[in-house]
Amino acid sequence: MRLVSICGVLTASLVVCPALAEDCPGNPEAMGTSRTLVVNPADMPLIGGHQYNKTLPLEPKEFVLTLDDGPMPPQTVEALEFLKKECAKATFFLIGRNSRTYPELVQRIAKEGHTVATHTQTHAYLSRMSFERGVREIDDGFRAAQDALTPINMKVAPFFRFPGLLGSPTLEGYMQSHGIAVVNTDVLASDWFHRLQSKPEGILERAVSRLEEKGSGILLLHDVKKVTVGLLPELFKRLKERGFKLVHMVAPEGAVPTIPPAPEAAVASNSKEPDKQVRPARHSRRMAHHRGHRYRTYRSHSAHLTANRDIAN
Repeated sequence: MRLVSICGVLTASLVVCPALAEDCPGNPEAMGTSRTLVVNPADMPLIGGHQYNKTLPLEPKEFVLTLDDGPMPPQTVEALEFLKKECAKATFFLIGRNSRTYPELVQRIAKEGHTVATHTQTHAYLSRMSFERGVREIDDGFRAAQDALTPINMKVAPFFRFPGLLGSPTLEGYMQSHGIAVVNTDVLASDWFHRLQSKPEGILERAVSRLEEKGSGILLLHDVKKVTVGLLPELFKRLKERGFKLVHMVAPEGAVPTIPPAPEAAVASNSKEPDKQVRPARHSRRMAHHRGHRYRTYRSHSAHLTANRDIAN
């Protein structure tokens, strides 16, 4: 299969880059990455046919793989290992608090050529809070990802996804004014749905059948779900058998979100007593964080499904 290089951006509009004819080393049957799609938020501020009237200009049988809610070991690590073997590139929509806890994973995602995007600071449903709180969730999520990437001189992409796909026109406007594209989805595999966690075949069937029905599109999955990571090899196998090709979405060179710096009060507070942040045992703190994340993620998705039953079917 083929790898891709990013070609130059000729204008401010969306640019499609051709693939290079280069096989995936050691895996001639790999999915590969057929081409790279450069997406400018100024031209496509709202993306995703599930919510908006516009989605990416994909050809028939093309899909973009997006992975939500990470980074979270060991699942994100396993997903990265699989993608590396397949020479496949994805877009990771990261939660800020996870980026702060596992900055080395954020760095690995970027170093291996994937797109680092964001998904709020705490996976909060922004449509259920004030505009000011929503902006803080957005800004903090971007800051967390960028703080993780700064040591390796890399940048977070100006791409954002609403948790639960629940946004608001005012927050969409905020992001557009800050050079950020809202990237929701075209195809849901419902891999967060509790009753499917023990039935991966249901997730596979939804992902493949819905992509075939749409013809192409952005596929939403979760790299924090063990069952999802485990089914990636079979998912790629079925999609290859049906002629699907993977497309990698990136931002134009130099395009970054114009997020303001953290308020001085928060910076001062964090710098007063740094020793307090390291007193708890590292293992215990991470395990507590992991358990809390899984519970809150499940509870959030359950609430979303109650209000949107059609998504899970």
